[in-house]
Amino acid sequence: VEANEYLQSTTPSAFNAYDLPWEKFCAEINRLADDAVHLMKARKLEQTCPDFAKVEEARLRYLYAQPMLLYTMGYRMMGDPDYVPGKEVYDAVGKMVVEREELADVDAYRDYIHFAIPMVLEGQGSKFDGPYARTVATMRYVADNFTNEKVKQTMLRLLAIEYMQSNGVRNTAELQNIANTYITDPQMLREYKEELESHNLTAIGRPSPDFTATDLTGKSYSLADFRGKYLYIDMWATWCAPCKAELPYFRELVKKFEGRNITFLGLSVDKDKAAWEKMAESGQLAGVQLLLGSGSQFQRDYDIEGIPHFILLDKEGKIVNADMLRPSSEDTERLLNELEGI
Repeated sequence: VEANEYLQSTTPSAFNAYDLPWEKFCAEINRLADDAVHLMKARKLEQTCPDFAKVEEARLRYLYAQPMLLYTMGYRMMGDPDYVPGKEVYDAVGKMVVEREELADVDAYRDYIHFAIPMVLEGQGSKFDGPYARTVATMRYVADNFTNEKVKQTMLRLLAIEYMQSNGVRNTAELQNIANTYITDPQMLREYKEELESHNLTAIGRPSPDFTATDLTGKSYSLADFRGKYLYIDMWATWCAPCKAELPYFRELVKKFEGRNITFLGLSVDKDKAAWEKMAESGQLAGVQLLLGSGSQFQRDYDIEGIPHFILLDKEGKIVNADMLRPSSEDTERLLNELEGI
């Protein structure tokens, strides 16, 4: 009760003195932190709930230390635009990057560690070309330098999830490899994987991203027009030699599965509509052939960087395989025949 009343009636002091020189800036931060700790102790929480009081004092220290992470940017805006932080800044920030298991679930501590590590790395000469590189470098630092498993895994989960929430999961192989290696706690691993799957638009069992494509008459089609049957999609283009090499095998599949519960769909990513029309009218193609065009959202959702690319959906439009085997593969026909209700 006493701890709850304290938390409900306490407001952190505002701080915006980024125009101060570093030494005076740090002195002001320490003064505010000391004052906050003094007020907490004045409530005699060390007597009524000593475990809480111990954690709360540490939390307050990390809470009031967070402006240090913004000092360089703040001083450039309010003081010297050409300011370059010295060793004393990086040393002060790095001094508090320590493992505190009792603080692993405390937001102020985790937030500080999250943003302090990249600053420490910058002080050592590292440079990052974007948020992904910064996140991966921070995760590597945690994985390589933290020995307390609770702190290590908590921070890795936090870093991975916060990046995915802000940026999605596309092109995050390094991040996923680190997380999958070091996050072993069942609950933390479950939370990480649930977040990963929620951002993975092409996970097995998820409804497929939609598309809009047209036939030779100009009629528009979307995924809804193909519901009720399995759908084998061939992403291709007239200028793509490997795509053309698959066409005879694609025609053979169409022939073998004629009358079965599956539709074979060619989605051309051609930018040159005339080239696609000429190819579509030539009789070389099979199945349903539509022009999707280049740079579509459908391509981006599936993260398709190279063609040919094949996708298999079930009868409800859900993903069976976002990177299906090519028609020329010896296993393709067998896998299709194994589909339930085909």
